Amino acid sequence: MSPSEFLASSRVCSAADLYILKHLDAYVNTAPHNTSVLRMYSTDRRVNTVPMAVQKYCLFRPGEQSFAAPTREEIVQYQVRNWPCL
Repeated sequence: MSPSEFLASSRVCSAADLYILKHLDAYVNTAPHNTSVLRMYSTDRRVNTVPMAVQKYCLFRPGEQSFAAPTREEIVQYQVRNWPCL
């Protein structure tokens, strides 16, 4: 990772979501530069259980209401990566 990249991990999904809601979302919305955030979920996770403010940082399967598993190429495009430990 370069100095401008950040990896956040937590033991449970709700902690990762809370970190985004309390810290990252506010930072991204006020940062003077483009900060790209990727929040990863299991592809089995129901989208309606995730706060809308967090969903904007997620990848979705094209044409579906379900989360997508990012490729390595997609992951490295983001400066901040957030997911629970699996």
